[in-house]
Amino acid sequence: MDTPDLFPFLLNRMQDEGEDLPVFIGEFYGVEDLPKKEYSAVYYWMDTSLNRDVRLSFNTPKLIGWCVEEAQKLGIQVDINDPSVVESVAAFQVIAQRAFLKSINETAH
Repeated sequence: MDTPDLFPFLLNRMQDEGEDLPVFIGEFYGVEDLPKKEYSAVYYWMDTSLNRDVRLSFNTPKLIGWCVEEAQKLGIQVDINDPSVVESVAAFQVIAQRAFLKSINETAH
């Protein structure tokens, strides 16, 4: 049996968790300067090492975990390496990045 597309279930979970929008976490000097902590599913920050560029980041382990949990709630047995999980998270990241860049570009003009 083919595994259904888990993307909509991941989006629903993000909304249920209140993490469906990127959260601004501050200014840092490169990735190495980010505090070691639990981050929201999607967050953005200003990278002072790159001329204050805004960077969008993902808590990929959290997204993968939610995707697996949502599949299992539906009785679908998957693990973190299942192609349907990997593809759903990757699709979300591509779409979120495009939307974020578009909103940044619109705000700049």
